[in-house]
Amino acid sequence: MVKFKRLKILKFRNIAPNVEIHFDDGINILLGKNATGKTTLLNIISSCLRTGLPVPLKEEFHVEYNIKINEVEIEVKIWSRERKLPEPKLTSESQKIHNFEDKSFFDFGYEAKLKSHQKMSIIIKQNSEEFAGIKVSINDGSEKDMPKVTWDGSLSLPIFLLFKMPSKIIGREYFAIYRQTIYSWLECTYAYRFDESLEVYKIIIGQQSGELPIPKLMFHKNSVESHPSDFTITFVPITFVEHLLPRMPKFDPDKENDILITKEDFAAKNNTTEKGPNLLERLEELLEVQEVKLSFSNLEKKTLPNESFEYEYGVLKFRLIKKDGSEISNTKLSYGQKRLLAFYYFLETNPNVVIADELVNGFHHLWIEKCLAALGERQSFLTSQNPLLLDYLTLESAKQAERRFVVCRLDQSGKQEKLVWENIKQEQAQELYESYEVGIQHLGEILRINNLW
Repeated sequence: MVKFKRLKILKFRNIAPNVEIHFDDGINILLGKNATGKTTLLNIISSCLRTGLPVPLKEEFHVEYNIKINEVEIEVKIWSRERKLPEPKLTSESQKIHNFEDKSFFDFGYEAKLKSHQKMSIIIKQNSEEFAGIKVSINDGSEKDMPKVTWDGSLSLPIFLLFKMPSKIIGREYFAIYRQTIYSWLECTYAYRFDESLEVYKIIIGQQSGELPIPKLMFHKNSVESHPSDFTITFVPITFVEHLLPRMPKFDPDKENDILITKEDFAAKNNTTEKGPNLLERLEELLEVQEVKLSFSNLEKKTLPNESFEYEYGVLKFRLIKKDGSEISNTKLSYGQKRLLAFYYFLETNPNVVIADELVNGFHHLWIEKCLAALGERQSFLTSQNPLLLDYLTLESAKQAERRFVVCRLDQSGKQEKLVWENIKQEQAQELYESYEVGIQHLGEILRINNLW
């Protein structure tokens, strides 16, 4: 499992310098009024998990964060500073002929420390595309040079560097541990922010585009092969592909316009490690319908060399079969139904971390309870101006309360307004937990009384 443990911001836009937050391994709640940076904080966490960077490199920042992946602890320090190029020495005559403008560039620095059975440091001081002079230190005190590599931005920066690191540098006995760390971190590829409205829903059904990719499933088929192969997926849960594989030998993309997924496909895989109802069965229960079906439409067929073809499916369709046998299509769903379907699909693509803005918008209180339960062991970062979310939370200790709640506020005391984010103080957490243990008041009410929400 991947856990985002700590975030420290030394320099970032209008955020107060030296903001430092520690997070709980379970549910984290961001508290605060409107315009106090809750969505900004969610986006920073999302970007660090997906790309290794808090924002694109073409602006100044200095950020530190800690992630724990299984038994490997990773501490990252990353910064980008704007630098001015030296001004050329010009004569008065050349100044008249040439229009020289001030030019600047961004000096990018990166340091990562991975700790497990050994300690390893990767120190990078170079631009965003080419990393030269990378030093790798291991626990025996030796320091080795890593070959020069070029980063194209297609992978998270930390994952990219781990992929490129030769096994001889860190030792074969530890190489498997760090490769497993890479694969676990890759599961955060789609840890985007689940928005407060219907943006995610509209993207997955192909109605609009955004930072989040449209779901796509591509595969190849040779004219002499009996079934498709070489699956490539984008924002499609790997579990969907696993459940489809048993019936793919009979699937003919030239005749079938849609790839249909039903609860029978989940049963066909017969995965004994799965416990309880599957995704579609949970949706059927919540939506109180007879059956929920998902399908991907055939978008494109390309002819490739060697008499082979590439098929691209995508754009998700939801079909709800009511208990009276009638069918509800995408266009007939209510606001709450659309958000619920999108959220559960979002959960399926994010096995480690969930980042959600105003999660409970449009949800009945029974749905809220089920959604929180569906988070399972995932670490989650949530905001809500609706007290219903808080009413379904539990607390195990004052220490958990201290890390679970992050207060976001706007500091207007200086010449420039600053966003301030902080964990609730130890004495506040103790008082909060003691009031919660009494069992008379809801958690949301206790937070309001203590001026924390």
